Amino acid sequence: MRFCLTVAFLLTLILIIIPNVVNAVPSPYLSGDLIGEPIGNFRHLAIIHEKLDFDFRSLNNSKYGIVKATYQIRNDREQTPLELLFVSRQIKENSFTLDGKTVPAEIVKEPKLPDTWKPPQRISGVGGYSTSYDVSNHLRSVWKIKPIIAPGEHLLQVEYLAVPSGYAYQYHYYNYHIAYLLTHVKNRDFSKGLEIEVKLPKKWQVTTSLPMNNVDNVLKASFNKIPADYFVFSTSPYFPEYITASITLTQIIFYVVGLIVSGFVGKVIVETINKRFKKPLFISVIFASILGSIAFAVVAITGFFIAYALSNTFSLQQHLWDGYSNNAVLLAFIFIFFGLFISGLIAIVSGILFTSKSKNR
Repeated sequence: MRFCLTVAFLLTLILIIIPNVVNAVPSPYLSGDLIGEPIGNFRHLAIIHEKLDFDFRSLNNSKYGIVKATYQIRNDREQTPLELLFVSRQIKENSFTLDGKTVPAEIVKEPKLPDTWKPPQRISGVGGYSTSYDVSNHLRSVWKIKPIIAPGEHLLQVEYLAVPSGYAYQYHYYNYHIAYLLTHVKNRDFSKGLEIEVKLPKKWQVTTSLPMNNVDNVLKASFNKIPADYFVFSTSPYFPEYITASITLTQIIFYVVGLIVSGFVGKVIVETINKRFKKPLFISVIFASILGSIAFAVVAITGFFIAYALSNTFSLQQHLWDGYSNNAVLLAFIFIFFGLFISGLIAIVSGILFTSKSKNR
């Protein structure tokens, strides 16, 4: 009777929990920032050199990086007014400098962006898969600067944070993407070239839409003109197979050990109740099933917690898909749920076999 009530309770519990867990699983996509070259006309000014720096080494511990764009401008005429719009949610008012001095900036609300200011629809990530490029749609304002450019050469610089988009490849670890729009300035030429440099955490995997030299995950490339409509790089953490295998193996080992323990518990319970207390076999079998299942659950759940601790130790949790933990809990619950039935049966069989052997003696 108790065994039947236990089964009914567990069935009710799993029917309640599974729909809630499934509905709570978030999308495998991360919406990042839309970034690119400023919108505006440099008029009679010449951009003789441009340097784009993407420093995303902080991805080890966070989900953002730093973008710095430096423009070497030459003005061969009289002082010229310049008006540029910089589009990014992460730019601050004091992010703009001209020759090392802060350039005043003003907010433009509900900006009208050109049709060319659109992210690529699909990109290639690490591993060669194709995915859509998701960006946040909460752009309500942009920054406008209007510096006066005196004759001669000058350095205009902007620095800001950028949150990458992401996709949970195979619904496991995030693959991070940054797309920098260039299409609205694709006719720009440089007398001293365009330099692009990307810094990433060491040993991370990376792929780029443009050919680049990679030395210890510092990527560099130089171009004489705008090379494409946009520049994309994708990166993801690299975890050796032995780390992920050890975490999975830990759960499997504890699961199997739990089943073995349930058999041992079944044998001990039947021996104690049936032989020592002289109770009927069906009573000892019921207790063997219940206690054997509990013993299995304790061992199996311990294994899942140890695997979780190992995952944190190897810094895997930082880059796990937000819904992975939901799925992990769901799968763990299902495996333990079915393990309770299996372990209960093992405990019963083990107890009955022990009783049969005892009678034959």
